[in-house]
Amino acid sequence: MSQDDVAALVRIGREHPTANKVRHAFMKLSGEEAVAASFNLPGFCQAFGITHPLLDTPSQTLKIWEEKVSPLEQNKELPKLKFHAGPVAAPVVPLQTR
Repeated sequence: MSQDDVAALVRIGREHPTANKVRHAFMKLSGEEAVAASFNLPGFCQAFGITHPLLDTPSQTLKIWEEKVSPLEQNKELPKLKFHAGPVAAPVVPLQTR
């Protein structure tokens, strides 16, 4: 086992009481605590030689989450964009009669 593997297992052991409170008492975590907990899964899998394409999903999901902009942040950006809506409907063109 590498030093990284041992470090991952030590982190998991240290965070076990918190993980139990989340699982059994639905304790809320901060965003940073959730990121730290999700960081342990790949380390655990690497330590025990567990591989599967689906194990990449948490990392991809985390990347998407970190890039996510909250609705409040989006609302703050709207005035900065000075968004002006153009015409909503196409102009009415009269029909020609024969």
